[in-house]
Amino acid sequence: MRQRLHSLTFHWLRRVFAVLLAADALRASFDLWSEWRVGAEALSAVLHVGTFLLLAFHLWFRGRTVFATDQGLELVAGGVVRVVPWPRLDLREMPWMTLHPPWYPRLYQLDLPDGASLDFVGRRNAVAIVRAAQQRAKLAARV
Repeated sequence: MRQRLHSLTFHWLRRVFAVLLAADALRASFDLWSEWRVGAEALSAVLHVGTFLLLAFHLWFRGRTVFATDQGLELVAGGVVRVVPWPRLDLREMPWMTLHPPWYPRLYQLDLPDGASLDFVGRRNAVAIVRAAQQRAKLAARV
């Protein structure tokens, strides 16, 4: 069984924001080419375009998807799939604001076996999903 832990809403909002940044960079580059600017104004426009394109690229391709499977936690980042076995995981919720309205996703931190940590925005019930999957894995190991 494979259950999604990452927030789809946050995933799509991040993608929409990346498209908006790229569209503004395109608009600024058309302005730069149509009006031959010189000096500090041209440098400012080039920095605007470059910065917005880099941010859009980062937002579009940096997304991580996290799934709870029977074998462990499946991490997909940049097309690379990594499965971390259940006994080696520590998932905890990170507070990122004092008030948690019902429509806000939650921020989680995952400690990986190699000492690295992974932060992701997930569903509100991600910890419960992970605990249930860990229990199923323990029961399957006993059989």
